[in-house]
Amino acid sequence: MSTVLADPPEMIRRGAPRLIRNDAELAEYTQALFNLTAKADPTREEEEAIDLMTVLVERYEQDHYPVPEAEPADVLRYLLERNGLSQRDVVPELGSESTVSLVLSGKRKLNRDHIARLSRRFNVSPAVFFGVPSSQEKGASMAKDEFFIERRNQGDYAIRRPGSERASAILPTQAEAIERAREMSPDAAIHVERVRDTDVGGRDKWRKP
Repeated sequence: MSTVLADPPEMIRRGAPRLIRNDAELAEYTQALFNLTAKADPTREEEEAIDLMTVLVERYEQDHYPVPEAEPADVLRYLLERNGLSQRDVVPELGSESTVSLVLSGKRKLNRDHIARLSRRFNVSPAVFFGVPSSQEKGASMAKDEFFIERRNQGDYAIRRPGSERASAILPTQAEAIERAREMSPDAAIHVERVRDTDVGGRDKWRKP
């Protein structure tokens, strides 16, 4: 057995993340999660902490405050009704009454800051405001995986999915990043960023490993 897991009860006694038992703990975990996700360039350990905290928060919320899977406007409307609030009550989170009206009417999308503030206000996961995937998006999710391997300023390599700002993993070398991507999804299409000019392509262009 790994020495890290040799004594789980002792880990809990020392403050390791555990199952959330009440709303006070939910608020603490949610705040800790937002502090981590606010970091522009989290470490690998912080990425893993984000994944763990997200699972714990979402489990508690699903058991105690289930939010229907719906479009962001419908979710916001539901949360307002459940908490006995009016549109004016979320002006601090969205910026103005007109913005609130536009969001609730579906004429304006929530941006990243809106979602962060609303999630903190209602103690819910940011994911509830992402919306229901369209049939086209669901079909795309079933398509072949893709990974992009980029060299970071720190000299290591990040593995990212298309359109994702957050790295799925960060490895010391390009070779290790390619190997990890293949472990994550053996059939995935892998694209590696060129870090220097060559006869077959310039830097910042993608190539297959």
